[in-house]
Amino acid sequence: MAETFANSFAKGTKSLLAQQDKQLASRKEFPPILLEPLIEETPLQYRKGKRRAITGLEVAEERERDALRQRRRDERAAAALAAADAALEAEAKERQEE
Repeated sequence: MAETFANSFAKGTKSLLAQQDKQLASRKEFPPILLEPLIEETPLQYRKGKRRAITGLEVAEERERDALRQRRRDERAAAALAAADAALEAEAKERQEE
């Protein structure tokens, strides 16, 4: 009985040693490297006079409002330029007619 236990124990240790050798060999194939550090996308943003940071939805809404404002400004500027160009062309026609 002690002999069978010793034989089974020896088989178990051989199989464990074989598995360990496989793991060590695979680790030698892939040397350990450090991963790139994680970069935080955006730090928390706080509005003036507020105690809590604004949420992602609030940030998106704010960006959307800013884009809309900028588009309106651009439209107004384009309309003003078009009016100024029309006025200059009208003046140029009046001068040529004289």
